[in-house]
Amino acid sequence: MDVFKFTDDQQTALKLLGGMVRNVLLFGGSRSGKTLILLFSIVPQSPAEQHAITDIQALKTQ
Repeated sequence: MDVFKFTDDQQTALKLLGGMVRNVLLFGGSRSGKTLILLFSIVPQSPAEQHAITDIQALKTQ
């Protein structure tokens, strides 16, 4: 069974997002894990709460 491992840059981004930051800009190429890092930083903060994550571009095209 494969185990998911964060890259060094992804671990750095998680540390930044876990701190007292208000705005963060993650940059990287396609499939670099930017969305995954944001999801990992949002969901564990309050597991008892419900979250809705939407894509504004997808809403505009409907």
